[in-house]
Amino acid sequence: MLIILNNFIKQIEQKFVRRNNYSQPDDVELVLEVTKAEETKAEEANSCGYYYVEIPKRRLFWLDSIDLSNDLSAVRGGEVTRTHISKEPGNLFIICSSTKHTVELYLESQYWYHFNLFPNVHAVNQDLYDLVLNTIADGRTDVQTSKTSTINMSKEDLQEMTEVVEGMKSKLAFDETS
Repeated sequence: MLIILNNFIKQIEQKFVRRNNYSQPDDVELVLEVTKAEETKAEEANSCGYYYVEIPKRRLFWLDSIDLSNDLSAVRGGEVTRTHISKEPGNLFIICSSTKHTVELYLESQYWYHFNLFPNVHAVNQDLYDLVLNTIADGRTDVQTSKTSTINMSKEDLQEMTEVVEGMKSKLAFDETS
């Protein structure tokens, strides 16, 4: 399996360098998933899915054009147009039937899903704790002011989450000064 992964990594890195004329930045992670065809055990039957994680911008991207229409079909407010996020070197190039903003929000949600899958890989800083606390505060405001809140947690649960995150943030601040 290690040989198979290394071969896929080489192919993807060559594609990245060749298409974008530079190597993978340090703040970008490559995630791979190797799948094997069930009907044969031959090495050439393996395929590899991948995505890149751009940590500073909190989004995913691919080297190939990706059609996200199926992923975004249930999102309201989408336009029936083809959207290209960016053609700049190192940035994603996505084709879908939705607005640019909707795609960016979707890619950020996928970043957080990735973060949830690999929580021990990422460094957490004060800014990230602030973002989480602000998100929880937004949820608390929604729960307390709306009769039909989209938040599926009680205000008590959200208060408990706030206390946990504040405690973690305080610990980080203490660890940074020690």
